[in-house]
Amino acid sequence: MKFRLTIRTSLSILLGFAVLFSLTSVLRFLNIQTDEKITRAIPENSNFVTVVKGTEVLRKTIFTVLMEARDKELLAVINEEIKNKRNYKGPSKNIGLDFLNNFALFGVNELETQLLGFVIDIKNLERFNRNKANYFDSTTVFANTDQQLLVLRKMSGASFEKEERGKFQKYANQLLASKDGKTDQFFNLRDAGMLHLYTNQGLFGKSSVFKEVKLNVNEVLQQIQVNGDFKLNPAFSDRSDNIYTLEKDGFHFRSQIIPQSLRDTINSTFEAYGLFLPPLVGISFNYRNTDIQNTNEGLRVSPEIDLLLTFKEDIDFKEAITNVGILMENGWEVKGEKLTNGIFDYKLRQINPKTVLISSKKKDIKIVLDPEVLFEISGSPAYTTQLTGNPFIVGFIQMFNIYKSSNTLFKSIENIDLRIKEFKDKELNLDGKIYFKPDHYPLNELLKFAITSEMIQLNN
Repeated sequence: MKFRLTIRTSLSILLGFAVLFSLTSVLRFLNIQTDEKITRAIPENSNFVTVVKGTEVLRKTIFTVLMEARDKELLAVINEEIKNKRNYKGPSKNIGLDFLNNFALFGVNELETQLLGFVIDIKNLERFNRNKANYFDSTTVFANTDQQLLVLRKMSGASFEKEERGKFQKYANQLLASKDGKTDQFFNLRDAGMLHLYTNQGLFGKSSVFKEVKLNVNEVLQQIQVNGDFKLNPAFSDRSDNIYTLEKDGFHFRSQIIPQSLRDTINSTFEAYGLFLPPLVGISFNYRNTDIQNTNEGLRVSPEIDLLLTFKEDIDFKEAITNVGILMENGWEVKGEKLTNGIFDYKLRQINPKTVLISSKKKDIKIVLDPEVLFEISGSPAYTTQLTGNPFIVGFIQMFNIYKSSNTLFKSIENIDLRIKEFKDKELNLDGKIYFKPDHYPLNELLKFAITSEMIQLNN
């Protein structure tokens, strides 16, 4: 009896590996074919290109779901979605596209218009023809063959006017009829990775921080790995070796790479409320918790945070924020060396004429100089969804799908370690890893998040 059981178990394992090997081999073959096919429609003058290797994602998901993880929670989420779709009584809206194969996004400036393009294989032509009217309107131009779809939209989201639609339709037809793949100038699709991304200065204009960006995302041994190379815009001149950062605590972020467009947005927003600050050139923060209390004066949201700000010019920060209307209206005021909202007190400390520290910690916070690292994210993201305070309000927030799905994903992550360093003049390197906890598999957790947050849905 035991002998038969052993043989049966062994045969089951061997059969499982044989099926997995066959699936992997087929997917790898399809991957090579599809890489070339999916990139033919991408213009040579694209200012950004992203290729998602759906076959690679599918291969890794099959392995982790079926052979390694046996994730009951993920299977329950998928089964619930399938059950909901079975109960749906209306007509199918499935457009018949193949998201489990490779697909691409690109941006290009054509006919003096910044366009966003999307290229994907068609899995079911009959469904596509039947349901395409539900998905395409005046804001889209599309072209398709029996096997492939290309969609163009204006980056602004505006409609294509009647007199210009014909020109863009002709352009879409030309792209889809291209015979040669053109992505070698952007990245090598045969490199390992599930996602490849390329951008250049043409996307964000001359004020862009980066002249060129190349990124590669992969999943290896319960980690998401992110690697890339960046070239700084020669016009970017706010790089400094004298920008301080905080010693890490909780969820940590720092950057001295701040795009001009973001600075302008921050300054114009503050100025609208009477707060006038010099341009920001460096930011570092540690985030530990969010406390929410209901007071007689209204809600008081108090993040447990250490925030270090470095400005381009000298500033007396305490004087700048004293008696600012928007702060006073929300219960914030400056008292001596503190900023308070009646619930939490935050220390205000002027580090030097350009740098200020705001901290909810009672102990002194250590600050350091680390000029090699220009950008960093580290620690557990679970700190960002940690809530304390009024039980009713906290419970209400925790009911929302986006909170529940984000909290579940963040709690499955052990640690993030992502840094951008300068290794040559104006040339940077990104090395990043997202470590997941034991028995939590990256693609499973991301798939659960995508389904439960309704970022993706199983179509009818």
